[in-house]
Amino acid sequence: MAKLGKVPTKRRGRAPKDKVLGKFETMLDHENGFVLADNLGMTVASMTEMRAKMRGSNVQVKVAKNRLLRIALERKGVDASTIGKLLSGPTVLITSKEDPVSPAKLLTEAAKASEGKLAVKGGYFEGKVLNPSEVEALGNMPSKEQLLSRLCGSLQAPSQKLAVSLNQTVAKIAYAVDAYRRKLEGGDAA
Repeated sequence: MAKLGKVPTKRRGRAPKDKVLGKFETMLDHENGFVLADNLGMTVASMTEMRAKMRGSNVQVKVAKNRLLRIALERKGVDASTIGKLLSGPTVLITSKEDPVSPAKLLTEAAKASEGKLAVKGGYFEGKVLNPSEVEALGNMPSKEQLLSRLCGSLQAPSQKLAVSLNQTVAKIAYAVDAYRRKLEGGDAA
């Protein structure tokens, strides 16, 4: 029986929680790991803007209930006791199917731009729990494309040096032959 002035609410039951658990499990399916953030103090507009930016980079963002996230982690075989200290307070789960570094990179950028309203809690990568400084270090790493271009430059440098040195050797021989020719021409005239 409802009290006067109050509208009785329906109990939600288990089905919505199972749906949320399913979303968490699909986000945690890939082996790339994930990062966690604390969004205390962020406005809805800034959170929406951050989600749109991350979605453009194929990064998924979901505000998580800690208890449900802990259950999803246990179902995926992650020992929740190792990451349990990160699951307190407001939690944002950030994952990517493609690039393991992009969630950390985008979270680090967003945390700097949010002026303290978004804080890095930590992360999980290759079976290891990452503290906030490790997540930020991962986020400050060069991108995959930058690393590949550096590698190509490093591989190309020895061949360039060889070509330059061979060219200089041939040029020195040509200069020596030319100098000898000028000497001979100058000797005939005298």
